[in-house]
Amino acid sequence: MAAFLLALALAILFASLAYSYWGVMIGLAGALLGYGLVAGSAIFFYPTAPAVSLLIGLAGALIGLLVFLAAKDLMVMVASALNGAMIVGGATYCWLDPVSTRDYITLAVFTAVAVIGVVVQFRLFGKERRYSAGKYRKTPSQP
Repeated sequence: MAAFLLALALAILFASLAYSYWGVMIGLAGALLGYGLVAGSAIFFYPTAPAVSLLIGLAGALIGLLVFLAAKDLMVMVASALNGAMIVGGATYCWLDPVSTRDYITLAVFTAVAVIGVVVQFRLFGKERRYSAGKYRKTPSQP
């Protein structure tokens, strides 16, 4: 009986903390994507200045964190589109020219896939508010 009560208390505690934890993870995703995009762009255009790209990347991380926390709904769509684009861009890079440091084809593929992903997701789910305060759009399956 004591184990059951302890498990119930822990379940209630962790369930109440889940949304806060999810918010922290969204902020962390924004910081990681902000750092990766900004530092990656800086290294792409200035490969001989890694210290500068680190500092610029940290500024990108802060901006990404703040933007993702401010607009969770849109940023979930952006993050999933960018993650998909990174996978496709990385595969393109490995497939076409794995020894190149400046691969414009990979950059073009990444950009195209990212834009297509954001546009498609926004058109399909842009009016729904699942993660932030706001009116929920009723779908046909909702009463």
